[in-house]
Amino acid sequence: MQARLYEYLQDIQTELIICEDDKEADDLAQVCLYLGFKTYVLPDFRAQFGSDLRSFSKELFEICKVLNAYHKEAQSKILISPIRTILQKLPGKNNLQNIILKSNSSIKLEKFKEEMLHSGYEFVDIVQDKGEISIRGEIIDIFAINEDQPFRILLFSDEVESIRYFDVNSQKSIPKELSSIEICPFLSNLNQDQYNNLQEKIKNFQGQSIISDVNSLGFWCIDNFYDYLNLNFISVKEFQSNDFEEDISKINQNILPQAKYCKNLLSTYNQDFFSFHKDKNIIVLAKNEVLFRALNIEHSQNITLKICDLRLNLITKEKLIVSLNKKQKNKRIKKANLIIDELRVGDYIVHEDYGVAKFLGLEIIVIAGAKKEFVALGYLNNDKLLLPVENLYMIDKYIGVSGGIPLLDKLGKGTFLKLK
Repeated sequence: MQARLYEYLQDIQTELIICEDDKEADDLAQVCLYLGFKTYVLPDFRAQFGSDLRSFSKELFEICKVLNAYHKEAQSKILISPIRTILQKLPGKNNLQNIILKSNSSIKLEKFKEEMLHSGYEFVDIVQDKGEISIRGEIIDIFAINEDQPFRILLFSDEVESIRYFDVNSQKSIPKELSSIEICPFLSNLNQDQYNNLQEKIKNFQGQSIISDVNSLGFWCIDNFYDYLNLNFISVKEFQSNDFEEDISKINQNILPQAKYCKNLLSTYNQDFFSFHKDKNIIVLAKNEVLFRALNIEHSQNITLKICDLRLNLITKEKLIVSLNKKQKNKRIKKANLIIDELRVGDYIVHEDYGVAKFLGLEIIVIAGAKKEFVALGYLNNDKLLLPVENLYMIDKYIGVSGGIPLLDKLGKGTFLKLK
């Protein structure tokens, strides 16, 4: 697939590349980056229409972040998307206008609160995740979805006195001050009328979510999202028809052609390999010189070392592109084994840190003006633990050896950790 795209982009430019999933998207991105394109990769977003989207927040944050950066770029650029993502209408340039804050500028706090609310940010006591904001007196903490670290903004009356990053674990500010920041909206930056209309649509939406808000159903209820299939696109393969038959048919009319002179290279790279191809121009990609020196090959006129972390292995009659880099494995994120609807009040469950408890039901609690949904767990001595629904992966159904009634654990990590 890399060879086909490499050859295609030598002669023809495209704005959008459509593929199967995250893995294919990553492989194709290596080609585009190598050829010098500004490359933007969307995540594999597989929610179905009407789904409660709180469990897809990571993908939605990434979609907004990627498209925000994509629309800011003026140079030659390519968007790469898995098929299930691009079949949805997604936030467009008009939806993703950044909120800009500058040091020493004035700020109307009430207006700023309203703007952040209308931009999809959730007000919390302590900021710990993307899309959250906390305002405590003259301190504003906000985790912008286009950033990897949250911001801390200190006010002096109506003036922005300082802007810094802070550590989400220690909650301590990082000393270096920032002159300005850009905050990307979540889904869309709405005015008051648009926000009111959205709230009304969410109320009337036929979803199954217990909490009906922007985070759970907003994506399905915003009208002016953009159809990215209007871009000039190429698909790497033909896809089967599904609920989006018309779009699938359109995509299948423009398939990436087979390569004629370029092939994917699968080989073991050693001294014999480089000796065999001594008549070809060889470009070696490596993230550092250590990887190259480990080959124990001599520098020669036909071998060029390029320091980068790209993974591209191709061969033509005249040239080889060889990568010594390996893809880093992503940390596996545990997924919930439980479905809330399968639990009944009184069922026994096991929390991975706190042990055996009783399921007491779901509770909706208002925190800093925002509703949050929790799983209520009962422990020994009538102690109760409220587990956010997004942490459902931490519990599982209790399965007894003989089917007897288990003893509840005492709330506190110490006892159960010893048992484990």
